[in-house]
Amino acid sequence: MVQAFLIMVVIILTPVIIILSAYSLKTVITLTFVHFALITLSFWWELARWLDSALLDILYNSPAHKRINPFFLENTQDDIIVNFVMGSLFVVLPALWFTSMSWAGVTVGNIAQSLANGAKHAQNSGEKGFGASKRAIDTVTKK
Repeated sequence: MVQAFLIMVVIILTPVIIILSAYSLKTVITLTFVHFALITLSFWWELARWLDSALLDILYNSPAHKRINPFFLENTQDDIIVNFVMGSLFVVLPALWFTSMSWAGVTVGNIAQSLANGAKHAQNSGEKGFGASKRAIDTVTKK
């Protein structure tokens, strides 16, 4: 539900953000990476769910959980560790994925923007050279 809402917000705000950025190539590429990261979050949550069930299966099929504990205190450390790992997998793993994809989008956007700016410099140089050659031809033809 949260993932669908986030994807909806990104899709709805994409045209507004692109217009406000003056159709910047960097913004378009960054939004593309953000959208891809949001779509693939379900994979990371499913991986965390699978690890959760596998770790619980391993933990509760161990001999320590099968025998009777007189004080029920021998397994608390294992349970606390599994709960901490599972909580972090459901929150930290998708956060790392989303952060890395956003960083990649910004970096690729910067590269694309730099290439576009480099092409502008070449275009300006070509226009200046064309103007100079046109002036030279005009002066030769006037004589």
